[in-house]
Amino acid sequence: MTTGSNDSAAGDALAETDAGKRSFQRVRAAMSRHSGAIRLALAAILLAILIQADVIRWEDLAVALSDPLTIGLSVVAVSLSNGMAILRWALLLRTQGIGVTFGQAFCISYVALFLATFLPGAASGDAAKLGYLFRQVASHRMRAAAITIVDRVIGLFVLMLLSCAGLNFIILHYGGDPALVPLAVVVGAVCLGLFFAIAAARPVRWFVGGMPLRIRKSRPFQIFLSILDGVAGHRWQILLQAVFLSALGHAFFAGAVIIVAQSTIPDELSSLQYGVAALIASAANAAPVTPGGIGVGEAAFAQICRAMADPTSVAGFAAAFLAVRIAMFIAALPGLAVFVAYRGQRGAIAVAADTTRR
Repeated sequence: MTTGSNDSAAGDALAETDAGKRSFQRVRAAMSRHSGAIRLALAAILLAILIQADVIRWEDLAVALSDPLTIGLSVVAVSLSNGMAILRWALLLRTQGIGVTFGQAFCISYVALFLATFLPGAASGDAAKLGYLFRQVASHRMRAAAITIVDRVIGLFVLMLLSCAGLNFIILHYGGDPALVPLAVVVGAVCLGLFFAIAAARPVRWFVGGMPLRIRKSRPFQIFLSILDGVAGHRWQILLQAVFLSALGHAFFAGAVIIVAQSTIPDELSSLQYGVAALIASAANAAPVTPGGIGVGEAAFAQICRAMADPTSVAGFAAAFLAVRIAMFIAALPGLAVFVAYRGQRGAIAVAADTTRR
């Protein structure tokens, strides 16, 4: 009788557990379906707050968009920045045995860029890139995902390194709001953390390779190993090339912001100050709060610029960054052409999976 009661209790507990799992899965699925709409609503609310607070003014935006040459040059600079990121991703993939030409990486990256920019309910850019890549690289999916994560980490490390160097130079030579000092400390700490994470990949990979087989076979551990291999599997020369391409890409993006800012508000800050503010705003822009960081980048750029110039300044800093965002939208339009041309064609974006390491 006791055994039957125990079995019944165990069965009830199991049923409750299964019901709880199903309920959790339904909630997670609902959140996933509505996350795009929620983030779009957050972007609209944030932009409304910035407009209401006079951080973004329509007249400033009109001035920033009034010169077609300025916007055209900004689109070119943003496109060059995208090109450097694509080259870096293709380089890291190819050196790990996944043969991707620049043209193939361009198609995949621009489709992902278009989806992430214009479809707020779509997956993030990296997830969209992997979705297209996985169609062709069936036997190297975990490696491709790990390399994409490594690509993102390298890009973020270089962004933090340039921001830290620029902030410290500005503090020493220009002064500004004392709040720039703790910001420089935080940016420097993030930069150091990312550097040590990259530098420690090889010894950590060697250390964890000696762990029990039962642990090494678990899926989370396999993902962790793939990420370590994504760094440790590259020669230092390749990593330095990736760092160089990242620096060029961030410099082109900063150049896009400088072009617009110096054209619309030339007397407030120097080009260097605008460039550093653009880099920090770019880091804030990557936060997955709103689609594409809409509103977040503008607020961060305006705040940093005011800290460098005058906290009471009413210059159109946020409007200048918003104009650059419009240039980013224009630069992402080639992704629409690729998406329409290749939609539904499973092998349209061909990626040759090469199992031989290069």
